[in-house]
Amino acid sequence: METTTKKRKFWIIVFSILGLVVLVQLVGMLLARLGMPVYYIQSDGNGIRLVRSTAESESYPALQPETAPTLQDDANPFIIDTDMAGDDWMAILYLLQRPDVNVVAITVTGTGEAHCAPGMRNALNLVMLAGHSQIPVACGRESPLMGGHAFPTEWRDAVDNLFGLSLPQNPNQASSDYAPELISRLLRESDEKTHIVALGPLTNIAEAFETDATLNDHLE
Repeated sequence: METTTKKRKFWIIVFSILGLVVLVQLVGMLLARLGMPVYYIQSDGNGIRLVRSTAESESYPALQPETAPTLQDDANPFIIDTDMAGDDWMAILYLLQRPDVNVVAITVTGTGEAHCAPGMRNALNLVMLAGHSQIPVACGRESPLMGGHAFPTEWRDAVDNLFGLSLPQNPNQASSDYAPELISRLLRESDEKTHIVALGPLTNIAEAFETDATLNDHLE
């Protein structure tokens, strides 16, 4: 009985957090349509931050690539696995500005809000904005390992188009590696244990670990 109660509480918390994220995104879109204060990403050479604005997205100042911080000698290797939803962007930019975090790859899951092609393009441009244009970006499958649930088309289209935000164009191409295989290779080849920051559906990670359960030994 106690175990059942704990599980129920756990799922209530999980769905409450997911509901809050969805609510924040919907409220932001509504406020933008009403011309009320919203927040957007600003980069002007003094760092990347959120800025409050009542302007239309077309009038936002142009984003300029930042200079990446010098990594510390003991910087920890990180893989960011994301579906490139709006709530992921600031998390990614935050990690890319930390000198103690060495982001070795960004893997996009096509089973979340972004589709693979635009998701990889947006991720490449996001690392360009943060001054890390060489970070490899790859995508996995676009269908779930089980079931057929998908985000609403309107949400996916909005995320694919960055809600109208324009980022500096990264001249580099996305990696030809399949995301789960890239995760596996980076974990095995690393001389130290690697952190994985999972920001979206866990499809890429599940597929990688389903193929090689020993990868757990390479995780921090």
